[in-house]
Amino acid sequence: MRRLYPLAQLRLGGILYVVVYKIIGREARRLSNTTYMHNILLLTDFSEVSFHAGQYAALLTRQLRSERLTLYHAYEINMPVQVAEIPVTPGTYPPEVAIEDGDAQRSRSLQQLRLLYEKLRGIANEKTIMEYRAEEAALATSINDIAREVGADLIVIPITVAGKLEQALIGNEAVRIADQSRYPVLIVPPEAKTGPVKSIVFACDLKKAQEGTPIKRLTKLLDDFKAPIRVVNVEHDRDNPPSSTFQHAALLDQWLKDYQPTYHSIDHADPAQGIIEFANAQNASLIIAIHKTRGFFEGLFHRSATHQLAYHTSIPLLILRAEE
Repeated sequence: MRRLYPLAQLRLGGILYVVVYKIIGREARRLSNTTYMHNILLLTDFSEVSFHAGQYAALLTRQLRSERLTLYHAYEINMPVQVAEIPVTPGTYPPEVAIEDGDAQRSRSLQQLRLLYEKLRGIANEKTIMEYRAEEAALATSINDIAREVGADLIVIPITVAGKLEQALIGNEAVRIADQSRYPVLIVPPEAKTGPVKSIVFACDLKKAQEGTPIKRLTKLLDDFKAPIRVVNVEHDRDNPPSSTFQHAALLDQWLKDYQPTYHSIDHADPAQGIIEFANAQNASLIIAIHKTRGFFEGLFHRSATHQLAYHTSIPLLILRAEE
């Protein structure tokens, strides 16, 4: 028997259908337009801390659903030098140090990269393509060319410390690379916990949030990580207490409202130390900071007398370059 529906019910059903259709369509478009950190570039020197950063990057491909993870090692060819201690004879003059040529260094580097690949393949996203390459290059001056060639969306680099002198200049190479890079750089400390990012601290100067904040790149990262975000402002100004700075957060809040951020302002004489202490207290798994001026990150990683908090933190730092 054919059922007859009241006109009102048909209209309601039609409205509901249209509403549901629009919601589903909008969500489908959102998902189709969602892009993740497709390509991760891991810089490695085969050290222990470098391997740890590799584990971090490999596990990150799961959370970010990355398409590609490139393992990259840069080597530099040294010129032979004379050694006065070697006995000199007519047949051996001038004495030289035996060194590897470029082909030998590349071959050895590729062998080590293959071993690293085999160790990381099992912990990375099974759908992520992994590859490796070794080249003669100076990372700090070539990082943008390298990242562009491999199509990197994110650069992952460890902090390598070999001795007391290097500790005094902690993170020197990582800081130089972050200083030069036009791409997001994720610096992984030696004690960083591996696993998904569950909580983010975004460190910024609320009074200057509108100056150069790469909002599209920042919001894309937040879309990718899908983790709660805490915005922290650190200052030490007796004339303008922390509570007075929240009026400057209006524009930033407009940008980030979809992520429901919480805002925090603290008074600390050392901004870098204040950020680290806050992040540790909040059990943050990632700190995001905007690189606006040279020297800021040297301060953030400076080995100070206050227990070297920056060096001993276990929280990775993601650096975004400010827009000009």
